[in-house]
Amino acid sequence: MKLQITMVSFIDRDEEMERHLEAEYALAEDALSANLSYLQMLDEASGYAVRENLLAELEPSGQLKRLTLSRPESGFTLVLDKDAEFEGEYPTEHGSIALRAKTLELSGRCKDNKLHMSATYEMYLGGEMTGVTHLSLIGRPLQKGPAKPATGA
Repeated sequence: MKLQITMVSFIDRDEEMERHLEAEYALAEDALSANLSYLQMLDEASGYAVRENLLAELEPSGQLKRLTLSRPESGFTLVLDKDAEFEGEYPTEHGSIALRAKTLELSGRCKDNKLHMSATYEMYLGGEMTGVTHLSLIGRPLQKGPAKPATGA
């Protein structure tokens, strides 16, 4: 199934980025996980984008309990659990940098093929805090049918 994703993220309220993405989406048969795969534009000027996978693990109630972000091409993985810290590595072309993330807030749910997720976490690279990242994601199934005309003045 394809979803239209609206993702809003910012670090310490600077440079808020809102992106509208189309994602491949699969809800597990047991409805306890949802997997999204999309292209994340990292540099608009050069057109540099990477494939990101987002795995949302859900409680039986549909509430979000864990969010895993990965970039398969580079080996990067970030795991956000409620009230927990994650330690890993951030790969660069010059070698890996120690990464630590502390989850401050994690909430969301999946219901009727609609996703809403929100995460706030502190990110540390090489032992230095890089900022507090806020991520909000809303996903809805793509609507089929004729394209709607553009409106404007």
